[in-house]
Amino acid sequence: MAEKQFRLAIGLSARRQSGIWRIWSNPKGDIYVANRCLGGIYKASFHKDRKCQFGFTAEYADKAKERFGRDVRHVEKWLLPEAAIVRAVQILIPESELRESAKEEKKITWLETPPRDSVGTISLFITEKTLNLTYPLIRVQR
Repeated sequence: MAEKQFRLAIGLSARRQSGIWRIWSNPKGDIYVANRCLGGIYKASFHKDRKCQFGFTAEYADKAKERFGRDVRHVEKWLLPEAAIVRAVQILIPESELRESAKEEKKITWLETPPRDSVGTISLFITEKTLNLTYPLIRVQR
């Protein structure tokens, strides 16, 4: 399996928008999530063996040790529960935090802007078996 990835954000290109999130997998079936503005610094990893971690990237680890005195690059580690489907990540983005952007973004899946004074939600579910879904699976709730 080749690396698969997609980028998504709430809002519209060259208008009010959230930060851009990148979700990708490697050929082993591990899944990674990072916000683009922190992509070279932090990421969350969800490994096929259900071991997960959030922390500094391997590329940033030496700089993190120098700047923050951290010998371990992982801030948090946990194990996903044994279940057929698990919500691994839920990203909450308040409408009030969307920012104007003059930059025209390409290859981004744009999710609907939440109503004023509400929150947009992006959830990543991991399943036990392969499902034939078109990703990202987008469901807009009102």
